[in-house]
Amino acid sequence: MRWTKIILLQILFFLVCCKAMAVLPPSHYQKEALRSEIKAIAIVDDVAVIDVTKRYTSKKVTFRLEKSFADGKTSDSFTGSCVSVDHTWQEPGVGGEIYYYPSKGERVFVTVSRDGGPITSYTPLTLELEAAVMKNPEDIRYKMGKAYVFQGEKTKKIAEDWYLYRIDKKPVGHLHTVQNRLTDRFGAFLFEHEFVLKSDDTIQRLFIETSCRDDNGLTPEEMTLRWNDEAQPSIRVAFEESPADTVSDGVFRALPSQAKQTMPVPEHTITDLLMFEVVKKLSFERQTLSYHLLESAELNLKKNKKLEYMGQDQDIKNLHRFTETTVRQASYWLDEKGRLLRVRWDRDKEFILSVREAAEAILEE
Repeated sequence: MRWTKIILLQILFFLVCCKAMAVLPPSHYQKEALRSEIKAIAIVDDVAVIDVTKRYTSKKVTFRLEKSFADGKTSDSFTGSCVSVDHTWQEPGVGGEIYYYPSKGERVFVTVSRDGGPITSYTPLTLELEAAVMKNPEDIRYKMGKAYVFQGEKTKKIAEDWYLYRIDKKPVGHLHTVQNRLTDRFGAFLFEHEFVLKSDDTIQRLFIETSCRDDNGLTPEEMTLRWNDEAQPSIRVAFEESPADTVSDGVFRALPSQAKQTMPVPEHTITDLLMFEVVKKLSFERQTLSYHLLESAELNLKKNKKLEYMGQDQDIKNLHRFTETTVRQASYWLDEKGRLLRVRWDRDKEFILSVREAAEAILEE
């Protein structure tokens, strides 16, 4: 009986140590790894115990760099911190930590928030993983504190819409929108917008790709803007949430280059084109949505907006209407099924839900 209890305790200890006692969503850990300043193949040079508590053992790990995959420079020697459960009497409880068990001499792929900061992923290096990482470093992904190389299709189309674009009730172009789920990331979408405008004998096309979170506001994370005019370089911007009082209204002066730039935005920022989807999630009740608006084409931030449900519009087939009440720049009309049928910007610009044939026919007129 005594030996049975010992064996059971050993099994329990093994399970506790091997399991990451993480209660935060997988996207949190993925984001921490992606944002890390250090991403590298390295060798563990030293593991030092810093503190031992009833919950876990805190450690400082020293790494010797072999190959960096980060954008910035990584030191030849760097450190990272982590926690482990090393004793049967330790009770980790339920928290957001992932436990790592580094071993001196181990060769790993590791991400660290910054030199001396917490380890955000730790993966012992196999021949297969090393070959895949060296061949396709852009395909490195993270799952619950482990790195892997994603293989397969990265997107899956889940929705598509075509809108006629009118100015002063005259058709002048169309908006084509595709919503994709990012299959290589947790809780994320990729929206592809093609904005086509016919002017005299020329056709202008603006392509906007926006990756965003799968949350109520479709919080934007990255955006790429491309034009059919080859003389106009593409722009790539990453969005960084910052306190609202530290971010000013106005146009972000992005440098036209291939390099990714960072634009600070307040929490609850919604892009003008993603609002087409956000409004579909709202209920037909008297409610107010407070947000900050980002105009995609100009990267123009307009803070402190409000969208209110205005009831059914008797002038437009009793469609449910949401209106921006701060300056009345935008209105959205939906049917009983929650389909967005009409959008109005600045009183004179309209988007009317249509089909591909009708939208593309405008360009031939």
